[in-house]
Amino acid sequence: MSTKNYRSRGKARVLLNLLSDPAAIVDEKGNFLTVNDAFQEVTGLSRKELIGNPFFELNIVTAESKAVLLENLKKRLQGAHVEPYEVCFTGKAGENRCVEVKGKKVSYAGQPANLVVFHDVTLRKENARRLKEYSERMEALVEEKVKEIQDREEKYRKLFDESLDAIFVADAEMGIIVDCNPAASKLVGRQKSELMGQHQSIIHSKEQIEGEFSRDFKQHIKDHTKTLETQVMRKTGEIRDVAVKATILELNGKKLMQGTFRDITEEKLSEQRLKEAEKRYHALFDQAPLGVLVVNPETTALVEFNDVANRQLGYSKEEFAKLRIADIEAKETTDGVKAHTSRMVKEGGDEFETKHRTKDGEVRDVLVTTRTVELGGKTFLYYIFHDITDIRKVQDALMKSETQYRQLVELAQEGVWALDNEYCTAFVNPRMAQMLGYAESEMVGRRIFEFVDEKNSEQAKQFLGQFKHGAKGHFEYEFTRKDGSRVYASIAASAINDDEGNRLGTLALVADVTEDKRMQKELKQEHFRLEAIANSIGAGFVIISPDYRILWANRFMREYKGNVDGKLCYATLNTLDAPCPDCGVKKVFEEGVSWDAHEYFSTDIKGNPYWVELIATPIKDADGKVETAIEVAVDITEKKNLQNKLAQYSQKLEKLVEERTKQLEEAQLRFVRSERLAAIGELAGMVGHDLRNPLTGIKNSAYYLKKKGAEISEAQAKEMLETIDKCVDYSNKIVNDLLDYSREIRLELQETSPRNLLSEVLDMVQVPEKVEILNHLPNEPPLKVDPDKIKRVFINLIKNAIDAMPNGGKITIDSKEVNGSLEISFADTGTGISDVVLPKLFSPLFTTKAQGMGFGLAICKRIIEAHGETITVKTAKGKGTTFTITLPIELKPEIGGEKVWINMPESSLSTMTKQ
Repeated sequence: MSTKNYRSRGKARVLLNLLSDPAAIVDEKGNFLTVNDAFQEVTGLSRKELIGNPFFELNIVTAESKAVLLENLKKRLQGAHVEPYEVCFTGKAGENRCVEVKGKKVSYAGQPANLVVFHDVTLRKENARRLKEYSERMEALVEEKVKEIQDREEKYRKLFDESLDAIFVADAEMGIIVDCNPAASKLVGRQKSELMGQHQSIIHSKEQIEGEFSRDFKQHIKDHTKTLETQVMRKTGEIRDVAVKATILELNGKKLMQGTFRDITEEKLSEQRLKEAEKRYHALFDQAPLGVLVVNPETTALVEFNDVANRQLGYSKEEFAKLRIADIEAKETTDGVKAHTSRMVKEGGDEFETKHRTKDGEVRDVLVTTRTVELGGKTFLYYIFHDITDIRKVQDALMKSETQYRQLVELAQEGVWALDNEYCTAFVNPRMAQMLGYAESEMVGRRIFEFVDEKNSEQAKQFLGQFKHGAKGHFEYEFTRKDGSRVYASIAASAINDDEGNRLGTLALVADVTEDKRMQKELKQEHFRLEAIANSIGAGFVIISPDYRILWANRFMREYKGNVDGKLCYATLNTLDAPCPDCGVKKVFEEGVSWDAHEYFSTDIKGNPYWVELIATPIKDADGKVETAIEVAVDITEKKNLQNKLAQYSQKLEKLVEERTKQLEEAQLRFVRSERLAAIGELAGMVGHDLRNPLTGIKNSAYYLKKKGAEISEAQAKEMLETIDKCVDYSNKIVNDLLDYSREIRLELQETSPRNLLSEVLDMVQVPEKVEILNHLPNEPPLKVDPDKIKRVFINLIKNAIDAMPNGGKITIDSKEVNGSLEISFADTGTGISDVVLPKLFSPLFTTKAQGMGFGLAICKRIIEAHGETITVKTAKGKGTTFTITLPIELKPEIGGEKVWINMPESSLSTMTKQ
């Protein structure tokens, strides 16, 4: 998000919070973009719960109101004028609220949006309803009473008693109450019997009687067309506001005074709340951190202004009252402001950058946000401006060396943080924002003290205050991330100055050292524990970090090599430029071995030679991650000395062996370089070994037949011939497996169902009675596969599962669809696969069986991969094994073949089969 859009959002929130009514800004889809505090207070929902969520999915809004909101939002977005309308929702306390909705099309963060203001008219509607109800009832009663008075006095009494307003009748001369209705008794909290015969002062406070009330009331009697507002006192002493209308009546020649009292206490409270809201508005208006002007859009005259505007522009209040917008604008921007003002009146709001000229002539850069508001039935403009002169100076200073600056920011692994003279954020790089868990736009414009605890705020101010005169410095500091977590940072900072040496702000490089601090603390604790143990053992101990630095060494090791802490192990212990070729520590870090031991020769600090056995093992954290390695050095010098003495007796022999070994190594090197010869040699050895058994069977059977000759029985001859036949078949299988694995796989794809494939396979496999196979494969979805080859995979997996359960068990075959493929699992309850065998399971020429060349699973893997899918295995010792294969549901472009594993002459293998 751009800085401008971020500032737009910030100013929008400030403007919204100046409104006493709930207000929100929503996008074209009705999603909340921002809300003010009043909206959160009324609904009971936080900004986090609202921002980004659709307005029409709020549970607090009735279905009827949602429809009205949606219809009017569509009209407004289409450019149609929408008059204010009313909707209902449920407040945070569960009460029903009625609001009058006004909306304006606005631009928010560079996108079209709607500003929606909700004016609470619940009380007004209730008062209006009650007033209407009262008026309707009064009109009906008055009409009824007028008619009844003409007939009999009894009808008047009914009207008198049922009136919703309190009515007192008193002697006009003496002021003695002679009658009152139930509403009057209720108003003053006294029974009628307590009021009859009492002076009318009983319903007024002493202060009223002694004050100007009597004079005002007498004047009101003379001009009874007006209503007098006063107060009455209840029996409990409670004061109620009332509106009084009194008239003089003549009854039976006696003058009576009838007063009608309407309780307006709630109305007064509403007026008081309104006045308080206006006071709060003016307080917020005056105390707002930005300059705010209220402008007459027709004349562009300044109607009202706050203290910030007054202070920043330097005019007195009397001078401000005579100004127009053009008077505070720099000459080069006046026409632009007029255009903005005209567009703002027409479209309802705008945002732009301009320049202000203060009273003393200084030109300042400002970011202006404008909105139209209705006050007293007239349209006015809110002109809110943020002085961005200092931020612009910081940005301009940085942009003078833009190329170097951009390279620094893009390549920096540390956070980059630029502040103006008020410590407001002018710029942060992505690493800095990521470090604190914010978006870059969320940090721009905010003071650095907002990202630290209150207890650390003073420390930050003292540190940053050091750079007012171009100082540089470095310190470590703790920040608070957006999610509340802490990050410990190393900060290097210096002042930013312009060409004249004037300080524009501060530039800081921030590095996250939280993890380093944590590791240092843990290593320090571990150090003390190991120190006590390791110093008492007659062996050398060192702890080595992943970058091969010695973090700690015990006393035994220091006696041999001196102070080695913090030095590279291979440079200090072995005077090398890189880790040893057979380094156990390297194997721990790079290969993940859990233990490594080898012998090592070196000299101590006195130059004496010694031999040690080095044992390396990892030190892991709670999650199993290798943090450091510990290397133990056991002195085997005496042992080696004895071996050396023995070696002297066979020195000549060793020399001959060494020469011969060198010749063999050179020959072996040449042999290894030829992958083809290596593969053929290994295959030839396996084939020779595996063919020896069936050939021996054939030879023995043939010898038996030849030896016995005519003496052999027909049954024995048949048995010998069957043995020969089986041996030939087995030999043929060996050659076929070799052919299958050496031949490139080509698929003949057909559509078939999973269940049909497995059913045909189960007909071909001889399943022992003590083995149960559960077929859960469905008929759907249809698969695009080579049926014959997939059957071969199924057969191999089922036979392997049967072999893994010599005492019987269960094989469960199930499936599930995953990302356009079908996963089929073969789970047995057998003995499981050992950790030694598991890594070699799919390798060719590897088998755990007495017979066979180990091509079964290797060919299965190639068949599945030729289909563009995978085969995996999960196993647990004594709990069984599960093979899972994936087969394509839809035809994939890469399906249909593979690269040949090894180029072996098929003709020679075929010849072997024919023989």
